Amino acid sequence: MYFPGGGSRRWQLPYRGSIRNYIEGTGAELWIPLYPLLPDYDLMDETEFTIRLHEKMLKRFPAENIVWLGISGGADVLMQAGRHMVKKYPELPMPGLMLPVSVSGLLMSEDAKTRMRGIDSRDPILHWDMFETMVKYYNPNGDLPQYILGKADEDDYTGFPKIIMYFGGDEVFAGIAPDYEKSFIRCGVKDYEIKIKEGMPHAYPMFTFLKEGREGEREIIADINRYFESC
Repeated sequence: MYFPGGGSRRWQLPYRGSIRNYIEGTGAELWIPLYPLLPDYDLMDETEFTIRLHEKMLKRFPAENIVWLGISGGADVLMQAGRHMVKKYPELPMPGLMLPVSVSGLLMSEDAKTRMRGIDSRDPILHWDMFETMVKYYNPNGDLPQYILGKADEDDYTGFPKIIMYFGGDEVFAGIAPDYEKSFIRCGVKDYEIKIKEGMPHAYPMFTFLKEGREGEREIIADINRYFESC
């Protein structure tokens, strides 16, 4: 399942060439959830939509054969859906592999903010202080639970499957990576990997018109294939 980015305001669909590469490169079906968008719906609506689609996939495939891949905002949808399963649907099997690329969450620890400020001058796309505005937009009524908004250092990842995270070294979101790792350790996620690509910006594997983006896409496909081979 490929979770498109776009910040829940639009669907930033992969290029046609990337769709072909993911299908031909893995030999797998590619499902793209067109989840409900803001402002007509909220983050809980898109999360529940994702769970319903996962239930449909579970009727067709063993859980270990399901891979979730999300880039940018799609990575946030992926992670919030996983946290929602932990909280509300513990009986549902998780996918076998999660691949969030350039994930953030909307709430930050002070340590993460400090690290993000240190990266800010190198980031050509994002700024570390964007989150106060984003929280007001994504949670205007203040009624969404923290685990839906996402706070990497406090969220519950108990029962999460194998997870591989990707960040660009020059994106401010890389400053959140240590918080995710601490939480994975705290929650007993034993099979995780966090990859930070030096010199790369936000969501770099999506920019396949660049050599580095194509390399990032090939790396993701290789990681998926290695996982399938291990099943």
